[in-house]
Amino acid sequence: TRELALQIDESFEYYGKYRMEYPDLRDYNLLNAREKIDLEWIAGVYDDHYDPIYSYQNFQNYNRKVMDVERGVNTYWLSQPLTTAFQHTHTLSIEGGDEQFRYKLSVNVGERPGVMKKTGLSSKNGSLDIRYRSDKIHISNQLFTDYNHSKRTSPYGIFSTYTTLNPYYRIHDEKGNYLHYLEYDYELGGDHAEIPFVFNPLYDLNFNQRDISNELRIGDRFNVEYRPVQNIS
Repeated sequence: TRELALQIDESFEYYGKYRMEYPDLRDYNLLNAREKIDLEWIAGVYDDHYDPIYSYQNFQNYNRKVMDVERGVNTYWLSQPLTTAFQHTHTLSIEGGDEQFRYKLSVNVGERPGVMKKTGLSSKNGSLDIRYRSDKIHISNQLFTDYNHSKRTSPYGIFSTYTTLNPYYRIHDEKGNYLHYLEYDYELGGDHAEIPFVFNPLYDLNFNQRDISNELRIGDRFNVEYRPVQNIS
């Protein structure tokens, strides 16, 4: 009877990384809804001395905006597409073996959402490294897999769009639905018709648009070394 004793040493290692990202809007010093509508009135935005009908429609448009402001409309558009992002990654490694046989198993999971709503990268990676070593033969095999799920484009659109919108614009209608248009022009269409010319970027959320990509990679590296003669000098 022959007994074979193996001395296997195992080690566990965990590494976590946590990060909080938030949009810094301190560089934007914007007027509130009351200040903006008053400034436009003083600047003569709603005046038209050459077309009484158009001037009247402009005055009606101004009154509608003032009524909304009086009802409390003061939309901070810059914050609409943004959010605070909590990012975290986790790595767990298990390593063990003896002088001849070694192995290492690693698993990594990461969640990295972006500050633009509904954007980010989710990743899952794993690897298994096995090595065998004797006097004449060295064998190694590395198996790895990478999976990435990315949402690079936000359904909220481009942030710069929100920097051009006025605070007296309402986001929703009386039923709580996203307004399609925020501003109308009475001169562009002729015959003083209402022509929409300021689009509500939040309206596209009704269509559940997505720009998603998935990537999966699987690989294996195998290597054998044979050394029939040792310590040649």
